[in-house]
Amino acid sequence: MRSGPSPTAPSLDRSTAKRFLTVIVVLAVALPMLGGPVAAQDDDAQDDSYTVRQGDDCYAVTPYTGDESAKELYDYQAPFEDNPYVNTTGASYSSEGTSEILRPNTSTLFLYEDARGTLSLVIVHGANESTSGSGSVTFNVTGLPDDGNWTVKDDLYNGSNMYDNWTHEESYDRINWTWDDRRTDGGVYSGLGDDFNITIDPAFNEEASLYGEYYNGTVENWTALSGTGSDLERTQLNLSEPVTISSEPCGE
Repeated sequence: MRSGPSPTAPSLDRSTAKRFLTVIVVLAVALPMLGGPVAAQDDDAQDDSYTVRQGDDCYAVTPYTGDESAKELYDYQAPFEDNPYVNTTGASYSSEGTSEILRPNTSTLFLYEDARGTLSLVIVHGANESTSGSGSVTFNVTGLPDDGNWTVKDDLYNGSNMYDNWTHEESYDRINWTWDDRRTDGGVYSGLGDDFNITIDPAFNEEASLYGEYYNGTVENWTALSGTGSDLERTQLNLSEPVTISSEPCGE
């Protein structure tokens, strides 16, 4: 015998529909709330991104990070215990702490952030390895924050073989570097803060002030680094054009 429709069926259908509409309303309210923190996390991630600009090109970069100070990372070694820029007493007259990330005949720059959150600009020319030759470069640097300072000057010491020279004026810094085979030159400017636009106007090789006076090797590459360890990325820069390192994102 075929049974007829259950007398309670219409009531069940209305109840199911009501619950279904309730679920839709709850989801409509909850999903935007869930999306809020994700968007905030993306914004926070961008806070640690800085930029390197050259001409029409703009590259987002993140600082190299570590527990030690930028001076300790650079580890400038020279045989002068009372020199404020020397980290370890030694005879290399070079950066020993950056050896693993340097490349021969290359000028390298990157931002470094230590465990205390201090942000520094690190510049290293050459490499202390057998395949790296001598070189010369002049940097005119503008926009260095007043609250910061040079914590490493490679080289700066009293001696007959001290060839580099550092000029500090109110509106710019001018550094002339020249280095021998298997050596480095460079420097660290610490205390960049949160808002900065630092421009480096370079003169490499024959254009450098000290080229040919002591050494006449060739710098073949200028590289900006981004990231740390296995995430380290290298961006090739034009040796002839100014570069701006900035806290502002690309497009601004």
